[in-house]
Amino acid sequence: MDYQEWLPLFGLPANDRRVVAALAEHGINTPVTLRPQELTVNVDFKNDGMSAGFTSEYTLRHGVADLPILSSVVMKIILGKTAKNWTVYTGPLPHGLKKTQSKDDVVSLVGEPVNFDADLCSARWVIDGLGLGILFTEDWKSIKQLGLSLPRMT
Repeated sequence: MDYQEWLPLFGLPANDRRVVAALAEHGINTPVTLRPQELTVNVDFKNDGMSAGFTSEYTLRHGVADLPILSSVVMKIILGKTAKNWTVYTGPLPHGLKKTQSKDDVVSLVGEPVNFDADLCSARWVIDGLGLGILFTEDWKSIKQLGLSLPRMT
């Protein structure tokens, strides 16, 4: 699986025929729904090292509270101890990134992050209208997890 197949579907509701077809192509035939008081739900593709995230339309654009909208993809590059039954994502990464790049390498390639968290070894950028979130290894020497997401309403 390649994260790029999900990008054209960003912003579409989970019940859109294109989203339903893409999920079914990867073995997900159950409708994606949000439980009461839930703002997000993930659909995990453990064999591909990826998740697709759905966010309530209300959170994204002040729409219907319980309508899940495809809003993110997350690629697991290095598996942690809690990632049971997951496989590492082996597809391409966005913006020419490589899994072996350090935070400094990434900054050289895409610029300074809009924020970072030293405790979580994470940084976030906004590029071409999408959020790029990266979780680095504890030494900041390689990419552990990477996500792309739609912006949320503020």
